[in-house]
Amino acid sequence: MRDNKKEIQALFDDLLINVTRFFRDEAVFRALKKRFLPTLLKNKRKDRQPELRAWVPGCASGEEVYSLAICILETLGRKPSKMRIQIFGTDLSESVIEHARLGIYSNAIEKDVSPARLKRFFVKRDSTYQIHRNVRDICTFARQNITADPPFSRLDLISCRNVLIYLSPELHKRCIPQFHYALTAGGYLILGPAESVGLYDELFKLVDKKNKIYAKAAVTTPRTADLIPQRGLELSHFGTRSTVGAGAHLGGDLLKVADRIMLSAYAPAAVVIDQDMHVQQFRGRTDLFLEHTPGPATFNLVQLARPTLAADLRATIHRAIKTDKPARKERAKVKLSGRSNEINIQAVPFRIPASDKSWLLVIFDETTKATKPEKLPRALGKTATEREVGELRRELAAAKESLQAIIEEQEATNEELKSSNEEIESSNEELQSTNEELETAKEELQSTNEELTTLNEELSNRNLEMMQLTGELNNLLASIQMPIVMVDNALTVRRATPAARTAFNILPTDIGRPLTELRPNIDVPDLENVLREVIETLGTRERKVTDQTGRKYSLRVRPYRTTDNKIDGAVLTLIDIDGDSDRGSSKKRKRGAREKQEVTTE
Repeated sequence: MRDNKKEIQALFDDLLINVTRFFRDEAVFRALKKRFLPTLLKNKRKDRQPELRAWVPGCASGEEVYSLAICILETLGRKPSKMRIQIFGTDLSESVIEHARLGIYSNAIEKDVSPARLKRFFVKRDSTYQIHRNVRDICTFARQNITADPPFSRLDLISCRNVLIYLSPELHKRCIPQFHYALTAGGYLILGPAESVGLYDELFKLVDKKNKIYAKAAVTTPRTADLIPQRGLELSHFGTRSTVGAGAHLGGDLLKVADRIMLSAYAPAAVVIDQDMHVQQFRGRTDLFLEHTPGPATFNLVQLARPTLAADLRATIHRAIKTDKPARKERAKVKLSGRSNEINIQAVPFRIPASDKSWLLVIFDETTKATKPEKLPRALGKTATEREVGELRRELAAAKESLQAIIEEQEATNEELKSSNEEIESSNEELQSTNEELETAKEELQSTNEELTTLNEELSNRNLEMMQLTGELNNLLASIQMPIVMVDNALTVRRATPAARTAFNILPTDIGRPLTELRPNIDVPDLENVLREVIETLGTRERKVTDQTGRKYSLRVRPYRTTDNKIDGAVLTLIDIDGDSDRGSSKKRKRGAREKQEVTTE
């Protein structure tokens, strides 16, 4: 657990009690809607900018916050309102706060939320429900410790139900005055069934005993000094320890205070920076070495450093980052008010436990006071010219070192830019290749589309032709007073003329049925064999047959040929022989009578 902070956080979350649900204790919300919320809203409408603010400490995963929000929205009604609603939900656990912010719950909430509320205030997503946007927008969630962090202010309603029962009496005494301070005049405090304001009954008036709803009393909130601070709680909780333990604790506090005084009085100025040279913390008086320049605000240490110090500072930090070891620059020059001072610069890399990020502590150590005046000329030269030359050489060496550091940084930057450029070029090539493929696919699709359009037109023309031919064929068959039946290779009836319905006993619904299943009125026992023989031999068969009345017909069977000269069935034709004989005799009789009449006339 020492090496893994997530396990510590998981243990912390397990120790917390996060039991809640929507509209827990329905009677409380009914009382709010019927009595207390209408009063609050009525008083708020008198304000110039009406606003209703509520707070739910210990909100867990947010069910009570959203329940209160739904209750307020139902009280306002569906009409547009200028009332600004803001509800704060806080808890000690960051994980449950994240859950509350999402506002997604399982379908188990159907037991606690009515179908009408589910339809109006929730959005159904598969097996879950998500809180509607108009409810989510008026709720704000944050992590807060009500026993240590300051409370919200100007509140009209605080719902702290079933939270105080888990706190010690000392913490209970701390929370109640904070609630009184946070509420406005006429505000309400809601507690759980087993909770009360305790010794602070003068701060609140019980207005609903059954639902434990209190109204803020018009009295002064106890001063901050009267409230038990967090550190005081620790001392009072451990007040029964031995005198030796108290003395050891006192000695530790004395040591910390003494160290703090020593550091503030004698420690050198320093800053904590990250790998990008951005200042994260200032320690001591750094105004002698750092200053803000006109223009956009920045925390870059090199830009904050005084101009005469920037080169040495950059070189020292670069050396420390490169070697990952402390780096030091002696006698760096810095000019203040026209005077030149010397300081030592030290950059110390370090890391925080359980973190991989590297930091640097940059220390500015003044050395002018520690340098002995009588040794300075000997170190720098006997004459003023020699001292000046030595100083110039030292400045030149520092400038060279700083320039080298800048060159190395530039080279590293160039390498990174080169690598990035190569990646961008590679991505560009891939995108170009993909674009070419898409262009090719687009052209192929256009070509295919044109072909399909042409084919569609051809099919449409074919359909029109087929419809015309079908119509002509139907009219032709209907006008022919001759029994004709067409069958396919399986001897299934494909088409028949109206005259064939009597001879072959075919109904319009028999189209598509095998001819062998029908009972024709003509006597052809081996009709099936005749048809198959015609289809197989491609020959034509003709025989005389009679119907059930004894009328004689000539049955002709020939193959059915398609347009591509393929055999696809057979065609049966019946010719009435007796009818032809009768018509021939009648014609002869009429001709004889006409000739006899002509002779008589002569």
